Amino acid sequence: MNPKHLDAMVWNICNVYNYPFPKVLKLTKRLRTSMGSTICGASHIELNEWFLLHNKKKVVEALLKHELCHTRHCNHNKEFDQAVRIMGSAMWLEDLFDDIVYPAKYVYKCPGCNGIRFANRKYKEDKSCVVCGGKDFNKKFKLKLVQEPKSQ
Repeated sequence: MNPKHLDAMVWNICNVYNYPFPKVLKLTKRLRTSMGSTICGASHIELNEWFLLHNKKKVVEALLKHELCHTRHCNHNKEFDQAVRIMGSAMWLEDLFDDIVYPAKYVYKCPGCNGIRFANRKYKEDKSCVVCGGKDFNKKFKLKLVQEPKSQ
């Protein structure tokens, strides 16, 4: 995905789904382990430049729709899920695509919500999904390692 085409893609999505164009839309290298970030209510979207350069247009478009929905819905709740589905995206992009290239070395998946968590270091101890299990460890929602660097 060429970043030069980003503004045009966002304008198109905003026009089709009646969303205002974000006040701030920027590519950043700051997001080392996430695909994108939105400041809810402020219409401020940051996208991982590496992710945009290494993924197909359809994946980037789904990410943009996901982040635009966060300008109206701060959390991954039922209203957010409904909004992203209307736009043809998903709460978790992994539900739509099996060829996503991730910005982190290690990828973990929650067995409860299927949410993906990224890490640049392998977890030394078991961790669970904070969305499903709260802040204390819950073995029912233990994150499963689904991708790690290939050994040389």
